[in-house]
Amino acid sequence: MDSPIRTLLVDDQGIILEGLEALLEGDEAYAVVGLARSGEEAVRLAERRFPDVVVMDISMPPGFDGIEAMRRIKLKQPHIKVLMLSMYHMSDMVQEALQAGASGYLLKNTSRKQFKEALKTVMNGGSFLASEIMEDLKKAAEKEDDGDRSNGVILTRRERQILCMVAFERNTYQIAHELRLSHRTVETHRRNIMRKLRISNVAGLVKYVMDRGWHLDMS
Repeated sequence: MDSPIRTLLVDDQGIILEGLEALLEGDEAYAVVGLARSGEEAVRLAERRFPDVVVMDISMPPGFDGIEAMRRIKLKQPHIKVLMLSMYHMSDMVQEALQAGASGYLLKNTSRKQFKEALKTVMNGGSFLASEIMEDLKKAAEKEDDGDRSNGVILTRRERQILCMVAFERNTYQIAHELRLSHRTVETHRRNIMRKLRISNVAGLVKYVMDRGWHLDMS
């Protein structure tokens, strides 16, 4: 018999964690190795419990969100698979999660059968997206939006947020503090933004934002 899939469950709502644990309880194919209620706790438990797969919620205030927690986990343990589980399925959020390293993305209304199928798929090196998300991504790919896809450029939600903060004279330390990110993460985003837009200085970034009429509170 194959070893059970070592699974770390992460959500800030206790009732969700209990429900997920109950879904896997008694099934010899899975072993729940930890429950975390924040991104910070998820990172700590991943280092101690050696999960094969992390089931990660996205929105987990306070502290850093599920996407940032995933980045930190995969930085030290790139072999760990991450399956995002959220009530949100906006295409930019999904794209950001996938670009950050997620192997799958499910909605919280998923069935028991689909949840287990997704776990097995990502564990075996595949990717798994809920059907609603596939449809959203298809529509997003077909739609010309308001400038952040110009010339084939796609900026994630977080990149657009940081780009606007840079344009409105926030420095790296201020951005890191306001978004509760590390300085290194902010710098990585800034480099990625400049690379994608082929802009080499802050003045160029400011012009890019002003030309599109974006605002600091853009999300």
